[in-house]
Amino acid sequence: MNTKKYSPDKVIKALQDAQGIKIQAAKLIGCDRSTLERYITDNDEIRQAYEDARESLVDTAESKLLANIEKGDVASIIFCLKCLGKDRGYVERWEINDNKRLSFSGDPLGLINGIITQINTGKPELQIKSFKSGEKELPASSGD
Repeated sequence: MNTKKYSPDKVIKALQDAQGIKIQAAKLIGCDRSTLERYITDNDEIRQAYEDARESLVDTAESKLLANIEKGDVASIIFCLKCLGKDRGYVERWEINDNKRLSFSGDPLGLINGIITQINTGKPELQIKSFKSGEKELPASSGD
């Protein structure tokens, strides 16, 4: 068992330099990842430094994403909308509460039309797994 002690300052500096990526920080201080994880768990100052380093990494990634969005990068725009625009309908999976989930790939209008058709035909089970993009009605439930 390795009993070598690392100073909190050394561990914190490694975490900052590695932007909170544990395996890189462990290499910088010369220990195993599991040893670093014990330091993070056992020391409040080190744990806070780890959390701060991870937040800084996320901030950097968000800045790069924003730069790509401003350049008009379609993949970045779609990713942002899927993550942050869910409450505005930018989702690939719509969930209906009551423990029944309806997944789809397509436009929300197609989903709404399909649900209305299900209700109007007396089949509101909502056991449909998915429908193809552009379909105006959901396929009939197979009863699975």
